[in-house]
Amino acid sequence: MSLLLLPSCNNWVVENPDTVKTGDSIIVSNDTVVIGSDTVVIHPDTISVVSSDSAYVYVTFSASSATVVATDKAQPYITVYSDGAHVALYQSESVSAAAPGEITYVLSGSSSDGSFYLDGQFKCTVLLNSLALQCADSAAVNIHNGKRINLQIEGTNTLSDSKNGSQKACLVIKGHPEVTGSGTLTLTGNTKHALKTGEYMQLKNKFTGSIIVKSAVGDGLHIGQYLEMNNGTLTVLNAGDDGIQIEKTDDTTDEQNGFAIINGGNINATVSADAGKGLKSDSTMTIAGGAFTITTTGGGITGTNDTTSACACIKSGADLTINGGTFTLKSTGSGGKGISADGDLVVNDGNITITTTGTRYSASSSSSGGGWGGGWGGGSSSSASYKRSSPKGIKADGDVTINGGTINVSATGSGDGSEGIESKKVLTVNGGDITVYSYDDAINSSSHMYIKNGIISVIATNNDGLDANGNLYIQGGTTMAFGGASPECGLDAAERYYLYITGGNVLAVGGGNNSVSSTSGSQGVVSTTGSVTANTTVKITAQNSSTALATFTIPGNYTSPSQGGGRVVSAGPGGGGWGGGSSNMSILISADGMTSGSKYDVYNNSSSSTTLTASNTYSGR
Repeated sequence: MSLLLLPSCNNWVVENPDTVKTGDSIIVSNDTVVIGSDTVVIHPDTISVVSSDSAYVYVTFSASSATVVATDKAQPYITVYSDGAHVALYQSESVSAAAPGEITYVLSGSSSDGSFYLDGQFKCTVLLNSLALQCADSAAVNIHNGKRINLQIEGTNTLSDSKNGSQKACLVIKGHPEVTGSGTLTLTGNTKHALKTGEYMQLKNKFTGSIIVKSAVGDGLHIGQYLEMNNGTLTVLNAGDDGIQIEKTDDTTDEQNGFAIINGGNINATVSADAGKGLKSDSTMTIAGGAFTITTTGGGITGTNDTTSACACIKSGADLTINGGTFTLKSTGSGGKGISADGDLVVNDGNITITTTGTRYSASSSSSGGGWGGGWGGGSSSSASYKRSSPKGIKADGDVTINGGTINVSATGSGDGSEGIESKKVLTVNGGDITVYSYDDAINSSSHMYIKNGIISVIATNNDGLDANGNLYIQGGTTMAFGGASPECGLDAAERYYLYITGGNVLAVGGGNNSVSSTSGSQGVVSTTGSVTANTTVKITAQNSSTALATFTIPGNYTSPSQGGGRVVSAGPGGGGWGGGSSNMSILISADGMTSGSKYDVYNNSSSSTTLTASNTYSGR
């Protein structure tokens, strides 16, 4: 005796049809069906049987009917119920590895009014072999088996469901599917999701095919427990909620619950829903490889108590680690982000390109205008951070650690909060090649910031290049940081905190630069005022030497802002500015080997130089 849920598509032929209701749960034993207190009889279909040493069941759909053929090894363990092109298969509880072993179900053919339902309690294989099914009022394929499902995709397959059904997806799998094959599967979810699994989903190394979500009212793919992707392609063209969501199950003992583990393959998603995410996990996300092309276009939303949420191309509900992969991420709506992590973010490798163009989203019940809440300059009256969502290229609620890779961020939405990279705790750069162009801070940390190595080139058109709300330590690598006009800085540490330079090559240009404090191992710095021009070079040498200690090429997209009547930082030790004009920016330079008290020649795209005396300290901003 076993519980079987008849697909709601079917008008099953029974001896007493008045007792059977759509979607009833029934208990089946041979031909006897118990529905509540009523006992009725459903006549199972006859199965055509062929001889084979393998346990196979073949279901072939046509316009208004379906045929079922089973091998003699599988037939004793299968009961079939059908109505037109709607087929329900019940796999016996006695199926085991000993007899008859794993049964393979092969589905093929097409019907515009058909469905497939499979129940069982032992792992099985379901092969979609050029199958096209459209169901009028339930899931097209519902695998009601909570065990491992080997889902093989071959040929061209299309599934779609109804607009007004009670199903959770067009393709529903109660258990954990392991996907293989080289074919394509195109899904349309007209009621909710396109694909839903109750447990984890694995795309195996030998999966070279594609799963394509043509559209979905809800999520494109809604996966329980965890997603492990090793190969193949997932494409979501139009989702009404998230493109791919990995949801924690209710069982706290489930391993890797809420995880996303991406080792390879391709993920393509276009999400237009407000606050929609391209790839979202409820818990930890680890990306070791693959190619990601994700675009979000929706705006923000306001929840209870004026909490806000906005779009993100990649969103981790806990820590996020990127060990490799190629990322092309774009978010155009208000508050949209490229990469967002609720925990720590670690980037070890990868090629990451992010574009955000949206402005800040504020809670819909918050009024706009000036006053204390919105600041003297106007804006939303909501000052609490949970009442707003700001656009970011990369943002983490925990630490951000960049050890390698290539990162290129453009965050051009005008307004506060449009930042390139933000850590809500400590930010550390140990390596990598980082380029940021932003309206607000290019790189920001809510605590200390450490630049230990790597190549960094950042431009903030209206705020600071590097902004640490703690101490800012530059210990190695090459850093070029360009800030806006005064009072913005190329390099900025918070009030009562300091900038420490103990190594590396540094060029900082802004309306100001933070004071440099001396500490053990401090490196010499020189400063002056003037302007620099895109695509030119700044070089520093020891006095009267032809050997460059450091050479900096000004980025082609840099435009020197006008200082207007604002504060101008005077030249540092050695004196001598780079001329007047409306762009008397503060310029701070340091290079490996520079020592306090020594003289250095600085060339600003010219054969002539300005001689400056280095110091271990600098009085700025």
